[in-house]
Amino acid sequence: MEKKEDTRITRSKRDLRNAFMELIKSQPFEKISVTDICKKAMINKMTFYKHYQDKYALLDDCIKAIAENVYFNCVKNGDIDKRLNDNPTDFFVDLLNVIMNECYSKKEILLSLVYGNNTSLRFVVENCCKNIVEQLINKLAQSYDFKYPTTVITNFITGGFASVITECLIVPSFSIEKFNEYSRLFFNDLLSSKLITK
Repeated sequence: MEKKEDTRITRSKRDLRNAFMELIKSQPFEKISVTDICKKAMINKMTFYKHYQDKYALLDDCIKAIAENVYFNCVKNGDIDKRLNDNPTDFFVDLLNVIMNECYSKKEILLSLVYGNNTSLRFVVENCCKNIVEQLINKLAQSYDFKYPTTVITNFITGGFASVITECLIVPSFSIEKFNEYSRLFFNDLLSSKLITK
């Protein structure tokens, strides 16, 4: 009985997220009401408020869903430890490629979250990759003698690439293939230099 209830909750939340993401393609976030979302999802308001405090909580859940999708796309061919051990650079490039593709597939939605600047979009992108980059850097810390705490390195890398990806979404300046090429060069150069290692 409990399993059926869990499935129903999962389905309701998914339907609410999908409805919200459809609505945000055609109207600004501030114009969308809970009533609009419920009508689009064909779910009553009482059910909405069982799952979310307000539309901002739903927005957070949408961001988490995008981040989870990126994570599972990165580790779908095996567990994360195996991928990190096999070739950290390939894993890093794959991670950024998945993030870039995921962001491009949801470009309309992500850009509609930009209120006169790119901070909302950058926040979404950072949330998509920070957890995985942190795992990658912690794994590399077993082989490399870093000058800085892994959290500092993670934040620099995540922040930098979030800015590049955000910029590419707003004003595309090069292809995804070129982005992957730059990512590989950057990561290899970073590890082989004395910039972050002793």
